[in-house]
Amino acid sequence: MKRHTLYFPALVVAIVGGATVAFYAVYPNVGFLVRPVTYVCAATALVLFLRMVFDPRFHRGIAAANREMHGGQSFRSRWPKLRDPEWGLFGSRAGDKSLLFVRTALFFEFGVAMLFGRVRPDLTLLAAASFGVAIMLSLLNVGLKPSAPHPKAS
Repeated sequence: MKRHTLYFPALVVAIVGGATVAFYAVYPNVGFLVRPVTYVCAATALVLFLRMVFDPRFHRGIAAANREMHGGQSFRSRWPKLRDPEWGLFGSRAGDKSLLFVRTALFFEFGVAMLFGRVRPDLTLLAAASFGVAIMLSLLNVGLKPSAPHPKAS
């Protein structure tokens, strides 16, 4: 799959957002960075979302991925296992190893930020925006990756 032009800059934005949350936990003096980095992460997630909404290739890719993942069965009848090599948490269809690692780290960071959300809601928002960028990148990877043709097409 050819990488889209937003992939690496968005991955860097997600990493910077996650690092800012972790860095603030150790050094609270850098609180002035939280709000600007939150805006950058949220704007990046919005741009990636709009790219997904307005790209017909993405819609066809998601429909094909849905058919592959569920094996032609109804949506609720077959859910992939977390350890599935293609569709699981670290599955090959959801991105390369760096994206999967970043997404997992941001997921746990977001969970911890939710636990302490009443103390610093701005950090929870930054953790959510960073995790959102990683999720959007995974969705773009699934939607733009070539998949099997529709079974009725042949």
